[in-house]
Parts: sequence; structure tokens; C-alpha cells
Amino acid sequence: MVDGNHSGHYCALVGLDPKISTMKKSVISLFAITIWIFAAICPGTLSAQTNKGDNGQKTEGYKFEKGQEIHKDYVDKILKKKMRLLEQYLTALIKKEAPDYLKDVDKAMVLFNNDETKLVTITSKTTGKVYVKTVKEYLNDVSKLPYKSIDVTYRNYTAIENIRKQPDGTFRGIVVFEQEFKGYNPEGVAIYGDVIERNMEVILRIREYPKDEKSHIVSMDIFFGNLGVTEM
Repeated sequence: MVDGNHSGHYCALVGLDPKISTMKKSVISLFAITIWIFAAICPGTLSAQTNKGDNGQKTEGYKFEKGQEIHKDYVDKILKKKMRLLEQYLTALIKKEAPDYLKDVDKAMVLFNNDETKLVTITSKTTGKVYVKTVKEYLNDVSKLPYKSIDVTYRNYTAIENIRKQPDGTFRGIVVFEQEFKGYNPEGVAIYGDVIERNMEVILRIREYPKDEKSHIVSMDIFFGNLGVTEM
């Protein structure tokens, strides 16, 4: 049974100074709008299209400017793999003491391309308070939560939307998903839990490798950007 009285614990520990860190809910909307505006002003597009495969069945893929096409299933597979890794690293953080947990912080930072300027929005469903932290601060604070163990689960992903090409040659878009968080006491009983809808900036890095004179191989990697909150 989840005890709602513990709902403030997560927020209280990741927002170490409420007088400084507490922001109004409008920060959520502003945060999301900033991401969308940034993506919209950049040139180039990457769109999801439906085509017929070799077996005549319809397949969905992302079509690039130069004619390259990457199947949606392939993109989703990479995205979900990275999300599963983030779940694992967050869960591992709570079980370790310093300096051991720092190894998991470093592993998680690789998923964000080691960009310490990326931001994570944290909320409390009990108080309605909103905290915005750098991703590294967020990861370090997760290790200090007052639980014996935690579970973090990401699910119900949307397709990557509003993808735009950036000046550095990468593509950026937004994915929306649910995050379920549970905190357990030493007896293994869940004493806190919540489900929120998050939006996250994703960065797609596309590379071409020549296969022969007439063809090439297209590979892709995905990194995480700012992690916001859509609904609480």
C-alpha cells in the first residue's frame, strides 16, 4: 500500500533548498514551449512515413532529406534500449554508497552525451512544487532519496515528433511517455509511488558509411536532452 504522506520525500531531497528551487507550475509549460520553439526555428525536417515493404505490407519509417530512410521499429528499438539503461542506472544509484554510485552517474551521463547543461524537471504531486535541476544534480540527488530501494519504469512511448535538423547535423525531436516511480522501505513495502507524463528531447545522430560505389550504410544513435513534465 502506498502511503501518500511520503509524497514530499522525493521532491524534498531533489530540491535541497525549496526557497530557492521552488517554481510555479507555469515553469512546466514554459520549459516545454522553449524546447518546441528551439526545434521549430532550425532548418530541415525528418518525417515519419508509411511505405510498403518487400512483402507488400505497410511499414513505417523516418524519411531524411537525402533520401535515407530508417524504419520506425529500428528507431524505437534504440530509444527503448536507452530508456531501459536509464531505468537501470537510476535504480542502481539508490543501492550504493559514495564513491561507488558515481560510476552509475557517469554511465547515465553518457546517455545524455555527457552534456551537464541538460535539465530535468522534478515535481511533487502532494505540494504541487516544481524543481528544475541539471541532469547531473538530479542523478546525484537520486542516490540520497530516503528509500531502501526504488523502481523507475518508463512506458507508453509516443513516436518521436517535431523532428528538426540542427546546425551541427544532428536531428532533435520530442517523445512523450509515462514515468512510474516507487520507493520501498527495508521490508520491501512501497511507501511512496506516483505516475507522471514526461516529455523528453531526443537527439538523433545519423552517420553514413560507404558500402560500395553505389550504396552506403546508414547508422543512428540516440542521446537524451532536456527531460520535462507534461502532466502531474
